[in-house]
Amino acid sequence: NPKAVAARMTRRTYGIGCRTQFDASVHSPDKRQYDEEKQEYFANNFFDVYVKAKDSVECDQEVTKSFDVVRSDQSSVTVPIYSCFHRDPIHTDDDGVRQESTLTVATPGSGLDRSVKVAMHFGRAQITVTATNEDGKTVETKLDFSAADAARRDLRSGLVAF
Repeated sequence: NPKAVAARMTRRTYGIGCRTQFDASVHSPDKRQYDEEKQEYFANNFFDVYVKAKDSVECDQEVTKSFDVVRSDQSSVTVPIYSCFHRDPIHTDDDGVRQESTLTVATPGSGLDRSVKVAMHFGRAQITVTATNEDGKTVETKLDFSAADAARRDLRSGLVAF
């Protein structure tokens, strides 16, 4: 009975791939890229974590983050979704990281002051990932929990591994 599950113990870390301000104490030098338009250094292939492996996540919990466009003439944002068993991945090309899916949402207009909201909704049987632009247009994908993971249910504790 999926409704009997109140929370899940995450087996994997889930997040998205993006870029972030470069920090030499955290990021590999090969990830460093200079952005002429913003006139600063960024780290590419950054794994932005939404939930860490072995965390307890309430069913129907949602984590939402906002991301700015990279270029003033950017017409869409592509959001790659990743997972791994490590609790603290840094880059999306680290060992053990796998791409689960990708979303692409239009970013109408121009300028660097535009953003996209990316949400991960942790349901009872799947994770729903949505990307919403400033006009309210939303695209989504669903990540299903495997049958093997579902077999790990412990209804007495209300926790399920996914």
